[in-house]
Amino acid sequence: MCNSLFSELQIVQLNLHHAISATKNLNKGAEDQEISIACIQEIYQKNNRPIGFPSNVKTFFSDRDNLKSGIIVYNKYLQAIKVFSSSNIIAVTIPFRKSILMIISVYYPPSEEIETTLIELENCLQHSHDRVLIAGDFNVKSTIWGDDFEDYRGRILLEFLFSKGLVVLNDENSPPTFGVSLGRSWIDITISEPILSENIFKWKIYLEPTSSDHNSISFSLSTERPKMFKDDRIYIEN
Repeated sequence: MCNSLFSELQIVQLNLHHAISATKNLNKGAEDQEISIACIQEIYQKNNRPIGFPSNVKTFFSDRDNLKSGIIVYNKYLQAIKVFSSSNIIAVTIPFRKSILMIISVYYPPSEEIETTLIELENCLQHSHDRVLIAGDFNVKSTIWGDDFEDYRGRILLEFLFSKGLVVLNDENSPPTFGVSLGRSWIDITISEPILSENIFKWKIYLEPTSSDHNSISFSLSTERPKMFKDDRIYIEN
């Protein structure tokens, strides 16, 4: 079976902060909200092995021993295939209408050079696909996705996205995606191509407790022919 069985896919992204409680909350939310796909980062592990997910879901993880990114496919009808993995990136493809959609989950550790992650992302994008959706914790700052200023790594990421013709879906007026007593920031980012963004709607940051220091992001991907949705996303222009 394919995604023609349903008119939209509910997708979430969340940094789990290595917490089993956040993992359990995610699984419960997937059941209650009919979530199809979760792009996650900083996964709870034991002995370098991610745990806490139901046995009947498909799980895909990046290669590094810790600080993993992952993709959890809760929808049993989705035919997800792993196409790329590296230290900071995991990617799968799913059928999308009559094309192939690549979904990428990214975790960029702030202790590393961002160029390393962008090289991995460049290599990932070389794999065959028609459309691409990227969700991750990039640990970079820019006013385009809500921060008060842009740092060097944010500028480097924006230049990369511009070179690939990609757009940022985040609402610059949204609540922060990360918050602790010492501060808050907007470091979790959703990215796609302009043509795919026309089919992404209900993008939102949820402020309900996640048992993580990050808030979750949720959005829907229409699997039907394009409809007229209000387009309030941020585009990177020439």
